[in-house]
Amino acid sequence: ALEKGLDQSSAVIGEKMLAVTLLERASTLTGLILNQRPPDKRWPQMRRVAVADLQRAIKLDDDLIQARFLLGQLLLLPGGDRDRAVKALSIVTASSNATAAVRAKAFLLRGNHQEDEEQRLADYAQAIAIAPDNLEALRTRAQYYLVKDRHDEALADLDQVIKQKPDDVNLHEARGMALFMKRDYDAALTSFDRAVELAPDMP
Repeated sequence: ALEKGLDQSSAVIGEKMLAVTLLERASTLTGLILNQRPPDKRWPQMRRVAVADLQRAIKLDDDLIQARFLLGQLLLLPGGDRDRAVKALSIVTASSNATAAVRAKAFLLRGNHQEDEEQRLADYAQAIAIAPDNLEALRTRAQYYLVKDRHDEALADLDQVIKQKPDDVNLHEARGMALFMKRDYDAALTSFDRAVELAPDMP
């Protein structure tokens, strides 16, 4: 209908309908790429289609924040374009139209790919401040602190998450590792014992 010609008001409606349809198809493809284990071998081709859909959707309707978020996710995958991904996610983090949950996810995703440590931690802090119930942000920051040998800070984050998820074996194992690395062996053993108690068959 758009190609054949519509009056101005109908064309605006048609463009928005087309943009939403493109976003829906891109969302389906993105789910297939990110949620399958192991991933579909055709995922690079699927990404190309999804990215093309998202770019066209954004051109038709600049207010589609979800399209920019998905674009950021896809472009951060291997063989993507980090700079374009960060740019797309930065638009999401600054948008007043995005929900707190989506903005928090965008901050977290962008933070994971920041090369500067201060910028990375700033993004994690923003994600946690915007959506304090988003335990993934606390867990991710704790893992980063562990890698950087900042054990006390890692423990503080892990303890917050464990309060909400007391039966998560991986959290207790990570807590034990943090305590072990700071040479608090008795406390580490307690955390490891709790992990074994929760998952006695896990090697």
